[in-house]
Amino acid sequence: MIEKIKNHLLVNKDKYILGVLLLLSFCLRVWYSSRDSLIWWDEAVYIGMGKHIATLGGIGFWEIFRPPFLPLVYAFLYKIHLPLILLGKAIVVLSSTGLIYFVYLLAQKMKEGAGIWAGLFLSITPVFFFFSKVPLSDITSTFIAVLSLYFFVNKKDFTAGLFVGIAFLTRFPQGLIIVPILLSLPYREYGKDNFYIKRVFYASLKIIFGFFVLLIPYLVSNYFLYGSALGPILLGSSIIS
Repeated sequence: MIEKIKNHLLVNKDKYILGVLLLLSFCLRVWYSSRDSLIWWDEAVYIGMGKHIATLGGIGFWEIFRPPFLPLVYAFLYKIHLPLILLGKAIVVLSSTGLIYFVYLLAQKMKEGAGIWAGLFLSITPVFFFFSKVPLSDITSTFIAVLSLYFFVNKKDFTAGLFVGIAFLTRFPQGLIIVPILLSLPYREYGKDNFYIKRVFYASLKIIFGFFVLLIPYLVSNYFLYGSALGPILLGSSIIS
């Protein structure tokens, strides 16, 4: 019996180590988030934008250079009368824990046994850990972008493009991940058969189509609201520069 348990642990050690890593990371982030009750300015802005959407401009305020995904989430939470600050922290804690998990999966695809080290080093990275308590777009958008990579590696191309679009609408610079994804397609699809170019072409179309499914409505709404489809993006870029 003891020998069977020992063999089982040896065969599945990576899974158990990953489980412990995720549990510890989650618990530490919950504890760390509960210690700080201060609200950051950008966090307050996203909450204010969510209330602005939910009340059709009745309360809150709007900054047009901000991407709309997080405000839409806050608008939904406000509509169903849930605590925005608490759930904002919950979203970023879950996103950071999920990010560790999917980094593990991607690293395992690259090299067997590398996943645990990748997840561990990410989990204890000081900047990553510090921002795991702040309900901003950084970690949430990175989690969504890594999800797009996961779907791309597993040849779920439309879904990969869709999540690139969501990442972009959460934090504009995250949309740039579509460039390495498209550049990696020829390598992913490489083969000496007659359908190689066709596979690359159709996979590219699926990714681009998935990306634009959400992007086009956003650009169209920008045009009607602000007179320029790219207005908020260009304004955000100019503010940073």
